Amino acid sequence: MKTKKLLVALILISLVSMFSLLATGAQETASPADKYPSKPIQVIIGYGSGGDADVNGRIFSKHMEKYLGQTLVVSNVTGAAGSVGARQVLEGRPDGYIALFSHWGSLMNTLLGVGDYNLLEDFNIAGICALDTNTLLVGNEKGRFADFNEVLAYAKQNPGDVRVGIEVGSVVHLTSSVLQASTGVEFHLIDTGNMGNDMASLKSNQTDFAIRQFSNVKDFIAAGEFKGFAYLNDKRNEMYPDVPAITEFGVDGMKAFYSKFFWYGFPKDTPQEIVDKFAAAMKKVSEDPEAKKEFAALGVDLRFMAGDESKKFITGIKETFEPFMNTLKK
Repeated sequence: MKTKKLLVALILISLVSMFSLLATGAQETASPADKYPSKPIQVIIGYGSGGDADVNGRIFSKHMEKYLGQTLVVSNVTGAAGSVGARQVLEGRPDGYIALFSHWGSLMNTLLGVGDYNLLEDFNIAGICALDTNTLLVGNEKGRFADFNEVLAYAKQNPGDVRVGIEVGSVVHLTSSVLQASTGVEFHLIDTGNMGNDMASLKSNQTDFAIRQFSNVKDFIAAGEFKGFAYLNDKRNEMYPDVPAITEFGVDGMKAFYSKFFWYGFPKDTPQEIVDKFAAAMKKVSEDPEAKKEFAALGVDLRFMAGDESKKFITGIKETFEPFMNTLKK
C-alpha cells in the first residue's frame, strides 16, 4: 500500500513539474505583440496645430483606431523645427505606446544636425503613410503681383526685393533657395517662423509669396484671400487646374520637392513585432475608402510603404537634397 501511495505521489509531482515547464515555455515563446495594443498609444507631432503634419497626423491616427482597437492620443510638442517632439519620442519607452508622426522636416533636421538624431538610424520606422504632391507657391489676392510671371520679371530687375516667407532650416527654406538657383533670381527670404506665422505674414502683405501644401492654403484660396502662383510639379492639379506647373515657367530644377512624405516611427529598440502590427494597421488605413476620400479632399495621396521600403524612399530623397544643402541662406 505504501509503495502504491508513493508511486501516485511521484506521478503527481511529475505531472505538476511537466505542466509548470509547459507554462514557462509558453510564456517564453509569447510575442510582445500578442496583446498589443492593450492601452492608448501616444502620438507626438513635432509641429503646431493647423499645419499639414498636424492635420494629416490627426486624420490618419483617427482612422488607425478602428484597426488597432485602441485610442491614439495625439499631442503637439513643438520647438526646433520638430526636433523637440522627435527627441521626446526617442527618449520614450520602446514599448510601442509612444510614436512620432512627422514629415520630411525630420530628414532636414538630420541633414542640418538639428536635434542630434538621425532619422534613418535612430528610429524604428513603421512606414510612410502618405505623399503630398501638391506643394504650391501662393500669393496674396491683393498683393503686388498678379502671377508668377510678374514675380520673376520683377525679381530679375530688382534682386532681393521679392519677399518669401520661410522657417530657417526647414524644407521650405531649402525649397526657396533652390528655387532661386533654378530661376536665376534672388529673393529676400524672411524668417516668418511656423506655418501659422507664415500665413499671417502673407495675409498682411509682409511677404509676397509662400511655399505651402495645398491642404494648408485651400481655405484661404476658397475665401478669395490667396491665389496660386504655381505648383511644384511637372503637371497641373485637377482640383485647381488654373494654376500652372512650375515647369511651365521653364523651371526644371525642382523635382526633388514634388513629393512630401509623412511617416510614423518608434524608439529604435521597440520590438519589431509591435512595429509590424502597427504598420499592418497603417496599410489597412491606406486602403480604407473613407480615409482615401478624406485625404483626397486635401490633395494628399495615401500610399503605404513598409519600413524597409520607406527607408529606401527616404534615402533617395536624402541623396537628392544633399547637393543643395549649401544653398541654404537667409
